[in-house]
Amino acid sequence: MQQNLDLTERAALDAFSQSTSLSDILLEAGQVTELIANHCFIHQDDLSDDVFLLLSGKARAFLLSLEGREMWIASYRPGDLVGELAVLTGAARSASIVTTAATRCLAFRDKSFQSLLKQHGPLGLRLAQIQAIRLTDTTSAMFSAAIDHIDKRVIRHLTKTAQSNAGSGEFAVVTPVPVISELALELGSSRETVSRAVNKLIKLGMILRQKDHLAIRGYDLPQSGDAD
Repeated sequence: MQQNLDLTERAALDAFSQSTSLSDILLEAGQVTELIANHCFIHQDDLSDDVFLLLSGKARAFLLSLEGREMWIASYRPGDLVGELAVLTGAARSASIVTTAATRCLAFRDKSFQSLLKQHGPLGLRLAQIQAIRLTDTTSAMFSAAIDHIDKRVIRHLTKTAQSNAGSGEFAVVTPVPVISELALELGSSRETVSRAVNKLIKLGMILRQKDHLAIRGYDLPQSGDAD
């Protein structure tokens, strides 16, 4: 079936496939579909197996909490594949996906994407590459969030220690310099994570390291009732 794409849509398709021949195969097997803005085209917990490749527009994935609140977890742009996890795992949809602008996509319905995976090895390889990239991005995001959290815990813990050694002022002093392994034990974290957090805080100027003490900048920011 002949389907026409404009130059930007073809570029999005090629960006996904990384191969002109694979793009042609996908275009032949899929159906170009237009979606209006704010249209939910994948629903959380559904047992569907449709897969969509965005050619233009934008979309977002969200989860519904037990209280009915929407929690946005991912965004998609042209060249992104959407809905393939349910096909690979056979599980229900893990999230809902809604367009945030008028969108055109290449839709694969009635198990057509599974058939493509069986017939075309390069598609399976490309899908594995995409999943690996997403896993790396997710791991990196989780690590960054954890570091941000431990940053706050480290500065709060040192601040409380310093308050018994200093009065009001721009800096408070922690003496002697804490042993990283002991600080990690007190915070219930690993030595490596706490060490990275301390070094980051030093680079940010929130901690000044001297030979025999640490100077904590803005030590009165945490409240006395905060927990570690």
